[in-house]
Amino acid sequence: MEEKERKDTREEVLIRAFKKEDVDFVYKIIEENFPRPWIREQILLENVFSYKVVLEKEGEIIGFLFGEIIYEEANVLLIAIKKDYQGKGFGELLLDHFVQVCKNKEVNKILLEVSTENKKAINLYRKKGFKKLSIRKKYYSNGSDAFLMALEK
Repeated sequence: MEEKERKDTREEVLIRAFKKEDVDFVYKIIEENFPRPWIREQILLENVFSYKVVLEKEGEIIGFLFGEIIYEEANVLLIAIKKDYQGKGFGELLLDHFVQVCKNKEVNKILLEVSTENKKAINLYRKKGFKKLSIRKKYYSNGSDAFLMALEK
């Protein structure tokens, strides 16, 4: 029963390209998930390798993924889901979407950093086949460490 409810919930969503008008909604999600959030200007920064999508449910932005696809390598820069929607598979849905886009573009490796304290995210990445490569000491501004993880072809 629980699995069916989760699946039904996920089917009512739309993944679409990030637009400048989305910045305030994305910023609120960042604020509620990270102790030292990005500023709005960082959210708007782009380059030719940028890949930015938002996840909408019933017209409301409930999550996003920002990454870069640089030829045969990609990076997940930031992924977050609104607190009310966490634990329902939406982060996994966004990650699956990005992995598929990378496969279509013949990317060989996807990299990301994740706080060593973020057990839920680490478990999701492991479930999706990401492996720990190393620890980045004092990676975050609060002095905490990050795991560098990779998913390879």
